[in-house]
Amino acid sequence: MKDDSGAPRWQNTLRERLTKHDPTSTVSGTSGPTLEQVLEPATQPPRLTNDRLLLIIGATIALLAIGLGVLAARWGRGWVVGELPLFVPAISSFTALAAASVSFSTMGRYRVLGDPTAFWVGLAFGVMSILYAVYVLTWPDLGPGEGTVLRTLPNTSVWVFDLAMALTGALLFPASLASWPTPATRSVARLLAIVCLGIAALVGILVVVFELSLPPLVIGSHFTPASHALTGALVALYGGGAALSTRRYRRSGDALLGHVALFQAAAAFAVFAFILSDKRYDPWWYSSRLIVAGVVVTVLFGTLGGYVGLYRLERERARTLDRQRALLYAVIEQMPAGVVIAEAPSGRVLVVNARMAQLFRRPDLPANALEDHPSRQGFHPDGRPYPADEWPLSRTIRYGEVVRGEEITILRGDGTYGVVSVNGAPVRDRDGRIIAGVIIDLDITERQAAEEALRERERQLRELNDELEDRVVERTQQLRALAADLTMAEERKRRRLAQVLHDDLQQVLAAATFHLERLRLQADATNDGHDLDEPLSLLRQAILTSRTLTSELSPTILYEMGLLPALHWLGRQMEEQYGLQVTVHGEERTPALPIPEDIEVFLFQAARELLFNVVKHAETDGATLDLTYPTPESIAMTVTDTGRGFVPTPLTGHGQAPMGYGLFGVSERLQLIGGRMRIDSAPGRGTKVSLVVPLPHTDAQA
Repeated sequence: MKDDSGAPRWQNTLRERLTKHDPTSTVSGTSGPTLEQVLEPATQPPRLTNDRLLLIIGATIALLAIGLGVLAARWGRGWVVGELPLFVPAISSFTALAAASVSFSTMGRYRVLGDPTAFWVGLAFGVMSILYAVYVLTWPDLGPGEGTVLRTLPNTSVWVFDLAMALTGALLFPASLASWPTPATRSVARLLAIVCLGIAALVGILVVVFELSLPPLVIGSHFTPASHALTGALVALYGGGAALSTRRYRRSGDALLGHVALFQAAAAFAVFAFILSDKRYDPWWYSSRLIVAGVVVTVLFGTLGGYVGLYRLERERARTLDRQRALLYAVIEQMPAGVVIAEAPSGRVLVVNARMAQLFRRPDLPANALEDHPSRQGFHPDGRPYPADEWPLSRTIRYGEVVRGEEITILRGDGTYGVVSVNGAPVRDRDGRIIAGVIIDLDITERQAAEEALRERERQLRELNDELEDRVVERTQQLRALAADLTMAEERKRRRLAQVLHDDLQQVLAAATFHLERLRLQADATNDGHDLDEPLSLLRQAILTSRTLTSELSPTILYEMGLLPALHWLGRQMEEQYGLQVTVHGEERTPALPIPEDIEVFLFQAARELLFNVVKHAETDGATLDLTYPTPESIAMTVTDTGRGFVPTPLTGHGQAPMGYGLFGVSERLQLIGGRMRIDSAPGRGTKVSLVVPLPHTDAQA
């Protein structure tokens, strides 16, 4: 985008800022010295031997001292050269013009940088130029008939000369000390400068108007003691000022202070030569005027030289800036994101890369981004449209908002929709004012499509996972139901077998015993009954074994009284049959929360198997059985002994004899019904086997 001159707008904007010398605006990403860096004091002054300006000051002082010493030694104070026509008006006019030039250049520096030193130097030399102009107009013999333009008294010009030197020296003192005025007080400083220059002009006029009332400083061709006293005070003023300015110059490195020190040192010699002057037109008298004129011209050339150096440095800086700008534009053009930089508050586009046009599918973009917002169509993630003042660039320029990762769905130029991630930030000057806004748009249309596909895939996987979990739960429930059915089927067979033993075999054995008893009674009459004692004993043993087997296969107490009484009965049976003393501890289950029959049968059979293991392997005569309810939804049974113990190994069942309800069988049944088993044992430390079985959820539990 170009303006009427044919140059890119951003170039004109930067050129305008550089032309105005705006110290508050900066260009990011540039290198090279800035205008402030060129004119501002250096933080580290050069070494004494490398400080050319300090050497010039020292050389000037030495040359003036030597020159005045030679003049005093050769001609003394009594030698009169004679009057050179128009010498003083010409040299003083030249001095006034040079002082005015110094004032103009230093005031320009203050306007650019707000440097207090430049302000006071410009004010001092401005006052000097005004009073020197009055001095020229009051010089005797300038007008016709050996008169002056304004007055005819020589005393008037001496007063004007001394006042010019006194006011100039006084105003140069703040240049070395004051830190005021600042850039923020330019209006006050302008008013002060006008007042001071007006006072200088007024002083010159008053001297002319009231010259007859002024104390005499010159009588005839000789200066009075009052004149010598006044010039002596001026020597002290300029000498002290020179020392102070030199010290400040060495601390700050400001070349302007060095030139001020040079002027003050030379002015001190000029005033000193004026003190030594005994008459008008003697060598000392001429020397003082020449010294003042020469040093003012030196200061003028010093300030002009500074501006020449500034021009060279600024030109090099401009070249560096152009190279950096070209590099910046190359980087912006190569970025994978769209970039736009717009001026604040107008919204005029300063920089935009080709990627931004590609994002919006438009061949060109408007010159003003804010004016283009009403015609754009953009939407929030929730579908709400973007008003013109809610676009990120508008918020960044107007309110200074920083935007990070804001997703906008845009309607592109070809009618398709895309999604961009927007990042933006304001560009501020040194005073915090917003001068531009930067927006970076990243096309995330494909990424969002991929994320949406990924989310859909994750949703499908979750559905499949939920379905698989449902199937696992279903299969688990089926396995538990099968395990319960298997347990109950086995239990029914046991009960059936116990019933057959009780109803059939025991009845037959009882009938056989009854008949043998009757036969024995008959045989006792013939003393032959003892032959039947052994068959009767065998039948009684068979009946006892049958009854024991019946109770073991299907203990009636388990079905009639519940699990805990059955476990107590089992403990008594283990002591009667095997001598194992079993201590049973248990909690009664609330009648409202009964234990399912298949779980009672499983726990009873598991307890019997675990106690048999104690009898067979533990080599101890005692064991403990605990029945608890850790939670309302589970039941736990623990069998503990203090026998010899063993090293627990995984129960795989491979290579083992059939165990029935052995530990492996108990573990397998537990897994089918969702329970778990834990074995804690070590050689010589006994064994503890814990079983935890889940209970089905019932309405009473709810």
